[in-house]
Amino acid sequence: MNKQWMALLLSTGIAVTACPVPAAQMPPAEQIHGEAEETSVPVQHDDSDDRETANEFQSDTEPSQSETDDGAAGNEEENNEAGEEKLDIPAMISCIQEAAALEEIDLSSETVSKFFLASDTYDSLTEEEQAEIDAGVKEALETVRNRIAALISSDSGVTATGNPWYVQTHVQENPDQEQTIQELSEAYPGTLPQLLYDINISYTDIRTGESYQPMTMISLTFPVPDGYESLTKPRVLRSTGDSFMELTPQTTEDNRFYLDSARTLNHLIIADFPAGLQGISLNSKSVKINRGQKYTLKVVPVPESVTEEYTVTWKSSDTSVAKVSKKGVVTAVKNGKATITASVTQHPEMTAS
Repeated sequence: MNKQWMALLLSTGIAVTACPVPAAQMPPAEQIHGEAEETSVPVQHDDSDDRETANEFQSDTEPSQSETDDGAAGNEEENNEAGEEKLDIPAMISCIQEAAALEEIDLSSETVSKFFLASDTYDSLTEEEQAEIDAGVKEALETVRNRIAALISSDSGVTATGNPWYVQTHVQENPDQEQTIQELSEAYPGTLPQLLYDINISYTDIRTGESYQPMTMISLTFPVPDGYESLTKPRVLRSTGDSFMELTPQTTEDNRFYLDSARTLNHLIIADFPAGLQGISLNSKSVKINRGQKYTLKVVPVPESVTEEYTVTWKSSDTSVAKVSKKGVVTAVKNGKATITASVTQHPEMTAS
């Protein structure tokens, strides 16, 4: 009998020892489940060690319901915003085909605006998605792009090559040409710059209207001014802020200039630089001749390489002593002294005696 009770007690003790610790002695739920307050599903405190471990794993790895809802709302909002800039593939194809059917490209038309959006959509596709697009649609896309590029890459005879298809070239005559002439005179002293070409070049992205700075190498072609070959000292220049850089463009078969490196060129100048007359002197300061003899005085320009055209007026201080012709030929009339003076008609302040 005693042995039976002993066995019962021992078995009971084993059973008691095997029970889990009462919930009152467990750590607080918020310490075990750090995200319990954020979840909308109540945390179930199981008396099983395995279930408790499972709950901890779920709490640490799975987002709460509120997080899932917020995330879904955020993604939906992002998708809505993206939807304003992107089309689904069928709509993209339709917009491309509509633009390809246009007889003339009108950049302000709704069809072209939709094409911009369709083009951006195509570029956003993965390679696999682009591979699934029909070849005819791809050809139509490139055709419209090329038509637009041909339309916007030229302005006022200047054509930029190498920019993306959506970059428009703008050419504007420099509004302050007097300032340009002054700066050229300072950069090339002794010359009288004559402008033939003074333009500003800029670019915009027609899809957004924002200014565009070329990122790749581009080339420019522009007209050769009439009579360029007969100019005195012509130069093709680019403005570099406080100085000028002389360019050496090639001449194309259709009589245009070609520059193969013009990515940062935004101020193009073609000017002639005749050497201006700065003064004159005479080949002799004093001459003695007998009555009836002649002597020819010659004007020496300063600088001697002057290209400016000018005329000279001659005058004698005493024609009873010496006379001078329009060509500077002095004739002695009688004994005495006379001063012969040469004056530049175009610049009366320039004289030599």
